Amino acid sequence: MNRWQPVNEKFGTYGSAWWPDIWRDMPLAVEMGVKYFNIGSVINGYTSDPQPWNFDDAHQKIGYLLDHDITPIVGLDVWPTDDEKKDVEHSQYAFDGKMAAFIKEFSGKGIIWKGFNEANGSDGVPNWFGHDIRFEDDSLKQWADYNARMNSLIKKYDPGAIFLTPEFYNTIGYNDNDHSGHVWSKALAAGIQDHGDALSMHPYADGNGDGTPEDVYRAMQPDKRIKLPMVTTEFGFVSDRFGEDGQAKFNLREFFLLDLLGQPIISQYKIFGNDPTSDDASAMVQGDRKKPVYKLFDQVIMHDLKGFTLLERVDTDSDNDYVLRYVGATGDKLVYWTVDDEHNINYLNEPMDMTDTPQVTSLLAANQLSRSAVLHSPKATIIENSRRLNMALRSMPKLLARYGVNISALRFDFVTDAANLDDRSFYLWLHSQLPKLVDNLNQTAELLNNLNWFGASDKPMVMITEPVPAGLLLKRSKWNAWWSNVGDNLINIQNIMKQHQLVE
Repeated sequence: MNRWQPVNEKFGTYGSAWWPDIWRDMPLAVEMGVKYFNIGSVINGYTSDPQPWNFDDAHQKIGYLLDHDITPIVGLDVWPTDDEKKDVEHSQYAFDGKMAAFIKEFSGKGIIWKGFNEANGSDGVPNWFGHDIRFEDDSLKQWADYNARMNSLIKKYDPGAIFLTPEFYNTIGYNDNDHSGHVWSKALAAGIQDHGDALSMHPYADGNGDGTPEDVYRAMQPDKRIKLPMVTTEFGFVSDRFGEDGQAKFNLREFFLLDLLGQPIISQYKIFGNDPTSDDASAMVQGDRKKPVYKLFDQVIMHDLKGFTLLERVDTDSDNDYVLRYVGATGDKLVYWTVDDEHNINYLNEPMDMTDTPQVTSLLAANQLSRSAVLHSPKATIIENSRRLNMALRSMPKLLARYGVNISALRFDFVTDAANLDDRSFYLWLHSQLPKLVDNLNQTAELLNNLNWFGASDKPMVMITEPVPAGLLLKRSKWNAWWSNVGDNLINIQNIMKQHQLVE
């Protein structure tokens, strides 16, 4: 999962494998060109099913998506019978054999697996074996244990596959403001993110009333408890509450804000429905009619911004104005909207009429980032010099600490950790990390300026220009080599950043 991939390659939608309209859902997703399709649970979870298990239906549905270059997101939900609900502890383990067989059957196909769907309940309906884990600690622990076992099965039978932790419903409340928030905190304490590759969320803004996309954005700001990346496997607004035009603009705004939060998968709920007053009001297509939400996503995400990646949120005079800068091979574009009354603003001599519906405009040529900078990344040079710089700094902390100089904070491994990104993604990642990188480079430069000395065990620090004292801890030649090595790598990084217009 790569947060720096083009925005159209993050977009997904939903259709349940068990809905009668699934064969209407999937072709519509293919037509739209989405990257991901959340198909929910593809197999029936009852332990009473006879063996050997038949996965023919799952092969047809998953195979259709894979044949059309759509990545299936497949749930490992279990649906107990009433009798099985009576013995939760025993029954949940009884599903393991069937899940293991299912995972082995589809191993190596590039499926993204996900845990139990909305076990914290939706609209007050208990989802964990008929129990409401919003109030039951034992049930929540069983849920976390089940997640750990599913992750173990995937790592064993489909190594390399991505596993998303069980999905949280109404995650706008994950900051402890409501029952869903309390479950979120308890789940983290129970180790829910110790067994998975990303946290799967369902950030429905209307969970606490008539919420807005911006409410979601404020609620889901970085939390120090979170160790895994976040993805969204369901989000959206309903047209019977907000109107079809309201649904369209709210859905698009939330998509962009989840992109701003760095999420690599953003999957909307849902693609198709028939009843405009039920759960189907979430759909992008109603019967034979493509709703405004479909048309807006198709135009903006799948066409206007195809191949474009979010670079930054542009500073404006108001926190209620949102201006996002996207970069692509053909130039830079701005996406902008406001939650205030309509008004005009100007950015880099680019006039923008701010409304509550996101709009897209191309930046003037004079304001574009260099195409060569974006497409020909400085990755190799910066990675190698950061690696050498990190090694050099790690070789001297004990010696320098004797003289009260602490360099433990000067680390550049956060740069080398990004070596697995492709060149284009690395450039965009580097742009987001500039404040941290520049600060570390400046601290290193200041260190070199202040450490123009030799130290001895029996004398205070002396300048390098003075005679070398007896009992010198570090030979002049070795010190000079270290000092020069750090300086050379520092200068190399600074020069390549200037060449690629990352700094002035």
